[in-house]
Amino acid sequence: MDPNPPETTLSSTVGRDYDKKTLLDYLCGRFRYRDRPGWQAEIGLRRLSVNGRVVAATQPVHFKDTVSYTAPRREPAVATDLPVLFEDEWLLVVAKAAPLPVHSDGVFIQNTAINLLRQAHQNPQLGLGHRLDRETSGVLVLAKSKPVISKVMASFDESTVEKQYLAVARGEADFKETLLRGGMGHAE
Repeated sequence: MDPNPPETTLSSTVGRDYDKKTLLDYLCGRFRYRDRPGWQAEIGLRRLSVNGRVVAATQPVHFKDTVSYTAPRREPAVATDLPVLFEDEWLLVVAKAAPLPVHSDGVFIQNTAINLLRQAHQNPQLGLGHRLDRETSGVLVLAKSKPVISKVMASFDESTVEKQYLAVARGEADFKETLLRGGMGHAE
């Protein structure tokens, strides 16, 4: 294991609810995964800044300020192979393997499909047209610009995209009973 993991910077924008609160109160209220003494220690290590300036725990933050947190960060390893199935000037379609997260969530910030693809294709505009769960493998559709992202997302939201699912199960499932109880539409 790397004794000196790379540093990652996470940033957030202060919302109205935290306007004029101290930096420490903002962190404790907004990011509850660390307790008050933990955030005080991180501030003491100069890992936090407000609008690019390192400040004290008692410094007030204001609506729309940018609070940044830079610290060494280890993430679980993930499969990084994302074979391209289709690409043109607007879209990128890849095969995503499990257990790769599509976007940042929990312990995953850098090791995500969207981050890996933005780096590999040198396109920070690349955006997700939809999501797949971390444990799901399948086809992932991405758009190469913001206007196209909106159109692709709308296609998924409006169910104009045809999707097929394949599930692997152990044992027997009584789908007819599930359908009759209203779990998956109408029984035929």
